[in-house]
Amino acid sequence: LLVFGNNEDGQCTVPALLAGEKVEAVAAGYRHTVAVTNLGRLLAFGLGKYQQCAVPELQAGEHFVSIAPGLMICGLESAVSL
Repeated sequence: LLVFGNNEDGQCTVPALLAGEKVEAVAAGYRHTVAVTNLGRLLAFGLGKYQQCAVPELQAGEHFVSIAPGLMICGLESAVSL
């Protein structure tokens, strides 16, 4: 995952992935980024002033899924590519 641009709020600083984990889909907001991994984890990083990076806890057996693998999106102050 390559993220570049304005990183004032950490929206381009990708959290560490687990062994064997890969990003399947990504979206860039104004000052935050979210990504879904092949292990069903949702990563959210950057400005969380309005809880946009507060990933909800899932119940046992639940996981996040990608609906658009390989997505590329440009936000106002950042760009994200798989």
